[in-house]
Amino acid sequence: MKGKDDYIRELNIAIGTQGIWNHKVVNSIKNGGDIQFLSNVGECDTCKFRKWLYNDLDNEFKSSVYYPKIVMLHKDIHIAADKAAKLFLEGKKKEAVEMVEMGGEFGIARRKLTNFLKARMKYWEEQE
Repeated sequence: MKGKDDYIRELNIAIGTQGIWNHKVVNSIKNGGDIQFLSNVGECDTCKFRKWLYNDLDNEFKSSVYYPKIVMLHKDIHIAADKAAKLFLEGKKKEAVEMVEMGGEFGIARRKLTNFLKARMKYWEEQE
């Protein structure tokens, strides 16, 4: 059975992993990056965060009230990234860039997941 320190460590790694992926989405859209990558951003199952979410977490965490929310927020990121990528691939770079900015759909989705994970981490850190 994992303890709170294990969850905190894993959440830190997951947040970092998702952050790297998020940055790649933003960078690819703003700077005309990896077209193959952008073509697949809607597929959650190729993402390292998803692998952690489905394969690495134990059943205790998966049965918590937090798990479905994390799954939903993660899916929302991929949906928003896919919309932005499709706009970019259709030649609508301005609209795609707006979506990945902090106030755009992708920016908001990624902030929601990160904030939720950080709140869980803070909660565990404060527990004795």
